[in-house]
Amino acid sequence: MSRATSRIWRKYGVFFSAFLYAVFLAVPAGAQRGPATPEETVGWIEDVVITPGDLEVRAKLDTGARTSSINARHYETFDRDGKKWVRFSVTNREGITHSFEREIIRIGRIKRIKGKSQERPVIMLGICIGNIFRETQVNLVDRDGFNYQMLIGRRYMAKHLAVNPGRTLTTRPNCKEKAS
Repeated sequence: MSRATSRIWRKYGVFFSAFLYAVFLAVPAGAQRGPATPEETVGWIEDVVITPGDLEVRAKLDTGARTSSINARHYETFDRDGKKWVRFSVTNREGITHSFEREIIRIGRIKRIKGKSQERPVIMLGICIGNIFRETQVNLVDRDGFNYQMLIGRRYMAKHLAVNPGRTLTTRPNCKEKAS
């Protein structure tokens, strides 16, 4: 550093450092992306309603999962109008069973923690959590070994829900808008 630069730095360096510090504090981290403003904060376990059929099931909200999953221990695929469809049933905690027939929109490859990846049919289902209704991709899998019949993934939650991991059953499904 030259003598002139050194003199200037000693004279104005404190002001320049304070200016940079003030600018740093004034710009929030991630400001270029826009603020995250979810419509509702919920717990990591919630009761949800699946449509069509208005079947209420208990679900785990999993920010580590991209796609939602539902317990379909047995399902059968078939052709309808040249497209692949699937037929399956879901029974909730109260013993109420609802049968679904949905078009398969894709076959998802799911990475498993232990073992090799697994292929699963993916369908669209309407899901209501609190006051939030959205149609989302859901893969079919045997969840009998798990505590909850449904897992809600990030595709559903993005920009609509925030999850408080210290809370459970914070809201009741109460959607006015539902798919037919």
